[in-house]
Amino acid sequence: MAIKERADATAAGPDAPDAPAVSTAKSRVLDAAMRLFGEQGYAATSVAQIEAAAGLRPGSGGLYRHVASKRDLLEQGVRRVLDGPNDVAEALAATQNETDVAPSVRLRAIAEAGLARLDHDRDLSRIMLRDLREFPELAADVRRYEVDGVTAALAAWLGARATVTGADVDAAASVMVSAVSHFWTMTDATGAAPLELGRARFLDALVLMVTSALGLDG
Repeated sequence: MAIKERADATAAGPDAPDAPAVSTAKSRVLDAAMRLFGEQGYAATSVAQIEAAAGLRPGSGGLYRHVASKRDLLEQGVRRVLDGPNDVAEALAATQNETDVAPSVRLRAIAEAGLARLDHDRDLSRIMLRDLREFPELAADVRRYEVDGVTAALAAWLGARATVTGADVDAAASVMVSAVSHFWTMTDATGAAPLELGRARFLDALVLMVTSALGLDG
């Protein structure tokens, strides 16, 4: 049955009348796979489990109408997130030419966007921590676009506003990205941040430290 389904999908082609339905079904498969990979881990998740979670008959091979393999599922799922909108990048872009809002206020909004990004894409965040070491090329893509890209953009934003001579904005951006990521990871993994600190207090302290170190508010 799996072979027939693969043949049917290939014969239909991208311009077939039922292409939108296939696309919707594929989206369900990707959603189910990323959720299960995030919850259970890649190795612990079976194709049959993904099929069941996506509304397909477990063990039918229906998953292979949409992807070539379980690994292909992981790669497509991760790249779909990377190709999608990025809350942090959008927050940075929206403030590039602002002059009427204190940098510390905008910096807090950027940090909040980072936490929102991690909340929204929690499956990818969990997969990054647990599984991507086994997939170095995919890990490199995540690092390039999700980590280094955001950090470089934040460093440029800080550099345009820092007033302290010789301030290391690259290091400040790296510290900020790392702090936000670690705060989220500890909360997700253990159910609470260190000292059960709430997000508001964490963000207040982080923004104060970065603002003071770089002289952002003049």
